[in-house]
Amino acid sequence: GWPSEVIESTEPLQLVKYPTLGHYACHHDSSPDAIQADDIRLATFGLFLSDVQGGGQTVFPGARNDSFGWDVGKWEALEARCQATAACT
Repeated sequence: GWPSEVIESTEPLQLVKYPTLGHYACHHDSSPDAIQADDIRLATFGLFLSDVQGGGQTVFPGARNDSFGWDVGKWEALEARCQATAACT
C-alpha cells in the first residue's frame, strides 16, 4: 500500500460532469512553488463514460521525461501555447 504520509496529504477526490461543449482548460495541477516544496499531485485518473464524434481529447503536455528540470520560463511558455481557443467557447 501507499505510505500513510502520502495518503494523509492527498487532495480530495474531484468529480466533474461536463455539459455539452464543456471542458477543463489548460492548467497546472501544481504551482512552481508547490513543486519546489515537493508538494505535487501524485496521480490523475480520468474515466470517460461517453463517446463523442469530435474532440474529447485529454492531453498532459508537461508530462514529458525532460520536463522535470524545467524552470519557470519553460512552464510559462507551455502555458502560453495551450490557452483557450474558439473551440472552448
